[in-house]
Amino acid sequence: MLSGLGTGAVFGFIPFVIGQSVGIKAVEKCGTPFSDRTNESILVADEGIEFRYHNKNMPDGYDTSMDVYQILREDVRVIPINAEMHIAIIIGKGNLTVYDDIISKRVNVRRSEVRFYEDSQWQILLAFENNEELIQLLKNYTRRESENE
Repeated sequence: MLSGLGTGAVFGFIPFVIGQSVGIKAVEKCGTPFSDRTNESILVADEGIEFRYHNKNMPDGYDTSMDVYQILREDVRVIPINAEMHIAIIIGKGNLTVYDDIISKRVNVRRSEVRFYEDSQWQILLAFENNEELIQLLKNYTRRESENE
């Protein structure tokens, strides 16, 4: 009986160790800030791009906090995409609104004072359900702006 229990524990532990090592390698490969983000979403519209996420390692510890980056279409300079790493980098001028509580719209004024300029960069890990469609939309985003001029 005990030998069966020991054997079962060893066989149950092996997949756990493999899963942990894969997770650790993924965080090492992508690293910060991606390992600190949860509940990410992106909205790409004609007016601009809005990217939001919950920063799980903020010292305030609010479960409903949300960082919201907004960049108007005319302020987007370029969006290079690293297909191998699945990362888009939006370069341009925008603003950040940090909500301590997104539900009640309570803004953290001190953290929202960060300024972004024409060469500021937002890195977005492209791990969304409609990833290929999003990548194509981002690739064409600045191109459509120049075609309309």
